[in-house]
Amino acid sequence: MTGVLLLVGLFETPFDTLAADFLSAHMVQHLAVTLVVPPLLLLGTPAWLLEPWFRSSRAVSVGRFLTRPLAAYVLFNVPFTLVHLPALYELMLRNAAAHLLSHGVFLLTALLLWWPVLGPLPALPRLAYPLQMLYLLVQTVPGQFIGAFLTFAPSLLYPFYGEAARGGVSPELDQQIAGLLMWVGGGFFYLIPLGGVFFAWYNREEARTVAT
Repeated sequence: MTGVLLLVGLFETPFDTLAADFLSAHMVQHLAVTLVVPPLLLLGTPAWLLEPWFRSSRAVSVGRFLTRPLAAYVLFNVPFTLVHLPALYELMLRNAAAHLLSHGVFLLTALLLWWPVLGPLPALPRLAYPLQMLYLLVQTVPGQFIGAFLTFAPSLLYPFYGEAARGGVSPELDQQIAGLLMWVGGGFFYLIPLGGVFFAWYNREEARTVAT
């Protein structure tokens, strides 16, 4: 429910209007849709709700392929990175259907991305704790490249924001703020689940030691 309410808050409130004029606010939307909402949805989804969809061996095979770490990593990061290229981002900003489609793709592929760490279905198992930590660490790399690309761009990358009504913040500064949000904020965010995985692993090993 928290994940659903967060989605409503991001796209059905005045914050969405703010994101139409400020790249930094739009970046907050992207980060929340990919880093916050999917973990909440997976943590809040019981296994029994998904099990009817995976009663056939074919569905399980497809599901296991899509949620394998490499497949999930590529399926999320390739479209997420490409969309931030100037031509595609401009298309997304100026075409409502493309904008809606991009956010839908971000959310669906982010669910796949987080599955190896938080997947609720035993038939599509999570990674072992050490591999989860490595997986989360590697996931920080694409966002850092995108963030650096935005932060150090010598000029405005997306003319749409140069045309937007704004006050007090230049579109170039707004672009730098958005890049830092992706580069620094997104990278540090992964430390939260990484730390959670580490302590879960530690507690499990400690319990095993006590039991023996």
